[in-house]
Amino acid sequence: MVGVASQIVFCIFAAAVIGSVAGYLISHIRQNARIADVERLWKSKVDQRDGEIAALREGGASMAQSHETHSGNSVAAPMEINSSNGDASQFESKLTQALSLIEKLGRSQERMEGELAALRSGRNSDFKLEPSTPKS
Repeated sequence: MVGVASQIVFCIFAAAVIGSVAGYLISHIRQNARIADVERLWKSKVDQRDGEIAALREGGASMAQSHETHSGNSVAAPMEINSSNGDASQFESKLTQALSLIEKLGRSQERMEGELAALRSGRNSDFKLEPSTPKS
């Protein structure tokens, strides 16, 4: 009777050890997959914002070149804004757009880094991996 009881206890202990190891491995596999998803989402957002910033810079550079051809200046200096109000307001609006994009990028980068740190620390934090929708 003692032999059967000891075998039962041994089997229960072995099942607990095997279950713990399997659960630990599965949780790390799932956690690594979540980290990879967050990093992929973060990189895609960074690439998208970099593209938008580059497009705004190209728009600003083309405005500067068109301004130089209209004013007759051949110097490759920064654009002078005081020649006409139309160019100045366009430049200011483009600059405002670029600054707002940079601020949004900084906020999303901070949020993504926080989520990555939470995932790497092993905490079970519930967050969604869906991209945020623009609020404009």
